[in-house]
Amino acid sequence: MDCIIFRGHNQESEAFKYNLDKLIRQCSKDYHIVVGYDCTNRDKFYDDRVEVFNFSADDYIKSGFPCVGHDTVIEWLVTMPEIGNPVRLIYYNIEFAQVLYWNKKRGFDNYWYFEYDVGFGGNLKDFFDNQTKRQQGVDLVCTMLRRLDENPKFKHYIDCLGGFPFEPYKHTYSMFAPVFRLSRKFIEEYYYDLLTKRIRGYCESLMPTWAMWKGLTIRDVNSAGLCCTPITYNSTPNNHEWIRNGINHMFTGMLVHPVY
Repeated sequence: MDCIIFRGHNQESEAFKYNLDKLIRQCSKDYHIVVGYDCTNRDKFYDDRVEVFNFSADDYIKSGFPCVGHDTVIEWLVTMPEIGNPVRLIYYNIEFAQVLYWNKKRGFDNYWYFEYDVGFGGNLKDFFDNQTKRQQGVDLVCTMLRRLDENPKFKHYIDCLGGFPFEPYKHTYSMFAPVFRLSRKFIEEYYYDLLTKRIRGYCESLMPTWAMWKGLTIRDVNSAGLCCTPITYNSTPNNHEWIRNGINHMFTGMLVHPVY
């Protein structure tokens, strides 16, 4: 069975409530749904309908993983939380929470990451069923996989990587990370290398670069044929009406993620 970790940090958000209800209604019979809730500087989240995994920046620090410092200056990530805010640790490596949950419950075949503000035009069960059927045995299912050395604007992504025994400019990749799936094999080996080899970097370049280096399998969600790569567009933090109304104007199978 696959686990879907629904990631959020604002339980009062309209998008959070709407998408969690939709996910539970459409997928809870066939997938194990977990709310991975970032409670750093916030109240914990509780829901009787699903399992809840509350975590915080303190859990990141205690993990022993090579976390970015909350006082580290990272000017190229324009949406990064302000310097001194411990949420920076989580923003920089969103996947660590996935690994922490796996370390608690290791029995699932795959572990999905699904951000609370991702919209899908259609039944979410169709999306996950199609990926399960067509992406069997794939270690990393992601979106917008690309070579970083082919585009100079990604230089910062490359420079932040560390712990690899090769020249990063020749073997560096990136992905878009509001939705992705990690196999149990991926997480097991990733966990070991985080702690022993101290691999490090921004999540969207670290995960695919590491997977390529390890010889793991990577495919884009589009390989399954049902959905298109998530598109992004400007929105405002206080306006999530696109979740309720905007999806109705998109074709079936489209994934959407806003950029604030």
